[in-house]
Amino acid sequence: MGNRKLRAVSLPPMGRRRRLIELGKDLLILFLLLSAIYLAARSQLYTGLIREDGWISKAVSLLSGETARPVDQTEFTTPAQSIQAARLAVCHGLGENGQPIRYGVQYDTAQAAADFSALSSYLSEGVASASAPQAVSREAWLQALQTPGVYFDLLGEAPLEYLGSASLTGPVRRLALVWEGGDTAVLYYKNEKSGLYYACPTSLRWAGYLEGALQDYTDNGARFAFELEDYRMLLEETLLLPETPQPGLYQVQTVLDLSEVGDRSALENALGFWGSDYQVPGEWVIREDDELRISSDGVLTYEAAAAGGLDPRYDVTGSDGEASLVQAAALACYLAQQAVDAWCGTAESAAWLYLSSVEETEDGWRITLDYCLDGATVYLGDGWPAATFTVSGGQIASFEIRPRCYVASEGTSSVLPQRQAAAALEALSPEDPRELLLFYEDGSSMAAQWGGF
Repeated sequence: MGNRKLRAVSLPPMGRRRRLIELGKDLLILFLLLSAIYLAARSQLYTGLIREDGWISKAVSLLSGETARPVDQTEFTTPAQSIQAARLAVCHGLGENGQPIRYGVQYDTAQAAADFSALSSYLSEGVASASAPQAVSREAWLQALQTPGVYFDLLGEAPLEYLGSASLTGPVRRLALVWEGGDTAVLYYKNEKSGLYYACPTSLRWAGYLEGALQDYTDNGARFAFELEDYRMLLEETLLLPETPQPGLYQVQTVLDLSEVGDRSALENALGFWGSDYQVPGEWVIREDDELRISSDGVLTYEAAAAGGLDPRYDVTGSDGEASLVQAAALACYLAQQAVDAWCGTAESAAWLYLSSVEETEDGWRITLDYCLDGATVYLGDGWPAATFTVSGGQIASFEIRPRCYVASEGTSSVLPQRQAAAALEALSPEDPRELLLFYEDGSSMAAQWGGF
């Protein structure tokens, strides 16, 4: 036995059929593993792992071919990018008959947008260069509206910081850049919170600059209510044109089918959510530490994760680390528009979103947006705004967005002549001057109508 040699024992060669069977087993195991990961993500059983930078989220993204992407913060950092004037007036002073020579536009989306696009840079420059404000009387404000210059009505209340001011504060809707004989224009505005009027010198050149930009706007008979005897019962700044407005007819178009995963994903992705949702009675939920809910009627509701968790999804801090009103308002407008664009799909809504109010809260702001059609506010059911955002702790802590896709119908709204509408308004509230405005009510068939506000 001492001469016996140790021999290696080898397995017989594996046949081709055997190799294919073993490879099939390996592929089946891999498929079951990946399926388990995907189903765990779909059911959200492990919410601590389902996060944008978590390994399950990354695995699911690889399976679906998608890469998780946060909201691109370069998209919305430009101040006043969502500001649009609903009405605008250019005055060339008083004529020989003592009547103003004025061009005006309202209830005409295309024309108002074109005029504002041509003149908005002067507004931005005037606000940015404005020096310390001086309180002025109501009479001085009304006189400014008859002085050579340009008047802007934003319809909603925008913070002066959001319009580009580093020193002025307060919510404004109405502003005017006018010439009072100097080298530069003077900025007038009404603080919508206090009801007080202010004037500020600016460095905006008049001769050869703003004056030249206004020359092509010729008189079309636009007047303010305080200039017309028949309309003295209205709020002084109510703008009136000789012809009765003819705003369009609209309807709500339902584009997305929320029962379809792809349609819901379009909404979720637009707001920076890239995981998978699950259904509960009446809504779908997607959790990535914070939470987004989509109700069966399309309302989008967001709640941020508790303080001390991951980095905020919707951070609104500036370069100094402090919460920025400009950043918060711009991000709110951006997110609401993203939701509307996704909701409309390949269609395009005729409405535009405007910043209707910014209210200061104990530790942040409450930002509200509304829809506008043909220069008229759209009122949703039960008085709901188009979107509401709550800002606290340096982030958007919650929001509620009601996306809508409005499309034009054939024909125009039939509304009373302005004089008759004003008389009817006076009969309803003879002691309370109001602004006569057109508005729409959200619904399947929408026609403009007069209201007193």
